[in-house]
Amino acid sequence: MVATRPMLRAAACALAAKHLHRMCQGDSTRISQLAHLRNSPLQWTSGAIDWKYEAVRLYNQAIHHLKEAIALEIPDDRREEMFAVVAILCMYELIDAPSTEWRAHLSALPFLSGGTPDGSSPTSTLPYSLLHISRSVFWSLVRQDCLSAFVNETQTRLNLSNLLLWRNFGLTISSYGHLLSPSPHVPPPPHGPWLDEDTLSNALIWIIGKIINFITSGDGINPGDFESPPGQRPCFGTPQEDLLERWKRLDFELRAWHDSLPSSFTPCARTRLHLSKLAPMPLPSTNTNTIDAIIFTVPMCAVTIQTYHMAQILLLTNMPQESTAIRSTVTARLRSYRRIEESVVRHAREVCGISLAGLPDAILSHTVQPLFVAGQCFEGTAERGLVVELLRRVECDTGWATEYRVQDLRRQWAEEGMDTGIIGSVVVMDQFTHKFGSFSSIVHGLVVSSILIPAAFSSFFGGKLADWVGRPRGISIGALIFGIGAAIEAGAVHLAMFIVGRVVEGLGEGLYLGTLVVYICEISPPKQRGPLTTGPQLLITMGLVVGFFTCYGCEKLPSSMAWRTPFTVLACISILFSAAAFLWLAESPRWLTLHNRPDDATRAWDHLQVSATDREDLVEEEEYIHEEAITHPLAPTGSILAPNTLDQVVSRHSHRSRSTGKKGHEATLFDAFKPDVRSRTLLGLFLMGMQQMAGIDGVLYYAPLLFEQAGMTSDTASFLASGVSGLVIFAVTIPALIYADSWGRRANVILGGIGLTTMMFLIGSLYAADAVHQSTGAGRWVVIVSIYLFAAIYSVSWAVSCKVYAAEIQPQRTRASATCLAHGSNWVANFLIALITPVLLSRSSCAAYFLFGGCTALTVGVCMVWMPETRGRSLEEVERCFAKGD
Repeated sequence: MVATRPMLRAAACALAAKHLHRMCQGDSTRISQLAHLRNSPLQWTSGAIDWKYEAVRLYNQAIHHLKEAIALEIPDDRREEMFAVVAILCMYELIDAPSTEWRAHLSALPFLSGGTPDGSSPTSTLPYSLLHISRSVFWSLVRQDCLSAFVNETQTRLNLSNLLLWRNFGLTISSYGHLLSPSPHVPPPPHGPWLDEDTLSNALIWIIGKIINFITSGDGINPGDFESPPGQRPCFGTPQEDLLERWKRLDFELRAWHDSLPSSFTPCARTRLHLSKLAPMPLPSTNTNTIDAIIFTVPMCAVTIQTYHMAQILLLTNMPQESTAIRSTVTARLRSYRRIEESVVRHAREVCGISLAGLPDAILSHTVQPLFVAGQCFEGTAERGLVVELLRRVECDTGWATEYRVQDLRRQWAEEGMDTGIIGSVVVMDQFTHKFGSFSSIVHGLVVSSILIPAAFSSFFGGKLADWVGRPRGISIGALIFGIGAAIEAGAVHLAMFIVGRVVEGLGEGLYLGTLVVYICEISPPKQRGPLTTGPQLLITMGLVVGFFTCYGCEKLPSSMAWRTPFTVLACISILFSAAAFLWLAESPRWLTLHNRPDDATRAWDHLQVSATDREDLVEEEEYIHEEAITHPLAPTGSILAPNTLDQVVSRHSHRSRSTGKKGHEATLFDAFKPDVRSRTLLGLFLMGMQQMAGIDGVLYYAPLLFEQAGMTSDTASFLASGVSGLVIFAVTIPALIYADSWGRRANVILGGIGLTTMMFLIGSLYAADAVHQSTGAGRWVVIVSIYLFAAIYSVSWAVSCKVYAAEIQPQRTRASATCLAHGSNWVANFLIALITPVLLSRSSCAAYFLFGGCTALTVGVCMVWMPETRGRSLEEVERCFAKGD
């Protein structure tokens, strides 16, 4: 028939061409990852044929023939062909369409059931059009309708209450709307023969459609009430007892269907498999870590039973609770909950077991939704990993899109410097979760944030180390430790080992990052000190870009090297940087002066090519600091714990040591809280802590997860979006560094804070109003653009001004200790943000944004009241300004 009907031939060939295109042009990495699940490796070559072009050409040809058939009055014997073409073209669209776009291709289905698209009541007679649809074509459309309703959580398009419709296509239904099942003691019904295997499978689809409609209608009196926005739903709904009665009828009908099945729906064999063989990970040999591969004689019966288990899970998890007016005990209710949970997990394992038996490719697409439902029932990493592999095998073997369901599961499981650019992308890599499993949002946050507290701890001692061994050696030691930590991460075989690597990495980062800034500060002439001392910020943003795109390039690697390679590159760069700092960086002349080595300091200035004029400016600055140190005998001893400052490293101790060789009294952290400086210390602590509470590292660490949440469902799009974020930050940092000394600190923080608050509240409001959808509407693009703007505004304002201001406002005697505390608060806040961001994102799509926006708004208010301007003022003027307030 296909060979002699041009319209049908074009539609069938279009679907076949698209199938070949998706098979030939599939993700080679994913194919190689899943090849071990097949008996032979997957080898797909497209040859010289452009299957994508052929699919589009044949699709347009079929559409042209279909339009002609609709416009012309074709004979009745050709109407079946027209409906068959419609079913095939719907499959063509649905094979790779985003889930939320499925409904558009099925909008005409209500006309087939004798109703209208708005869901009005069914007719009492069968529409004329249905007299010319074969049973196979009709049930193909029914399956598509139920699938679309389930994916989109809406009512079915076809009217399931039109008994005449469903009887006409093979179902034996009583006048009360119940499916009649065969029984050896009951004669065949008058409406037709007892159900055969094919019709039994169709009957289950009809029951599932009723279950979906029950779930999506909620407690609405009218089924469509639940689809209305939350604020527009009716105030009154169906009583709880009535809902429970509906549920019981559906449960009875589903059980009756299952009890009437012939022996062909019974498994012929079960083979016990250990989950560690299916997804390599260390697991003990227990019953919970094994699963049965369930084999059926008839493949269609296998997928039908799999769908039955999905229906049972949907019913059990959506069982209405009994009215609270009915007396019950806590023990009884908890027992019922545990019973439901045990049953749900048992059905989920049956779903996976049927897929493990190796079903034919022709029916694999029917396993996608049962596997998705089963995946929501598991808590173990091995079972979750198995579900992901089974889903991806379907797409690999058939071309039917499953990745959107994988991403849905990962979101429900709460799966998102250069290390900052790497870690956010690595933890959402499939190869990473394949190795370490899927873990909770709390563990996810711990993995990401485990670098921060060690960095905060080591930063308290970085100054002493640099004062003892010198600036370049301090930088070299910190970078070497950082590289060792990255190497441990690259070679991790357990999640605990990976976290240990991040802890070691944090210790190194805390040692070298502040020392690097102070080293640049010490060797920079005063006129160029502003841009030069904030130069490391530019290097950090460059590291973000390199980290993001390193991960993007490694994403296609077929093994764990996809996530190991970025850390290997990071370790190599860190070790090379450590060696370069040790061998080629000249010692700081100021450090040499502090250690009573003036001749070596002179040679260092010559090596650094600092002019005599600039040296005179530096000498004058030292003399001012010396005078200030005499005024305040508690001057620090050259600790470099305060990045972005110079004065803190040249103190009264340096001048005394040159003249007398004696040490002065060292300021402690507690001196920063003495009455005369307490207010400015608290202001510095507040600014540096709230700098992180604005959420910038939440955006950077979890950028892939944020963009997936905003609608970019593929990993590739998510990585690219994260890389663009890094490029934006890098680009806007350049003018921020150039004009850092020209913009006022206070104005920059306040105006930047207003911009940050606006962006966060805008994103949070869009999510709260349910205006962000993954494939439709402008809301998702507003979110993505707002994230870019947030990163850009932060980089030109708070990223620079807060750090500089926290050091500028302190007097010489407490600048080191107070700035040390301020940077410690920054690290701690950074840890909290990295820890709570995935938890907030898993609980609510808007909570994290409102939290960040509220923190920035609070900071703006505090700065308006208590933050004086310091730009253009000498250190003496800044001191007098705060002395009035103190």
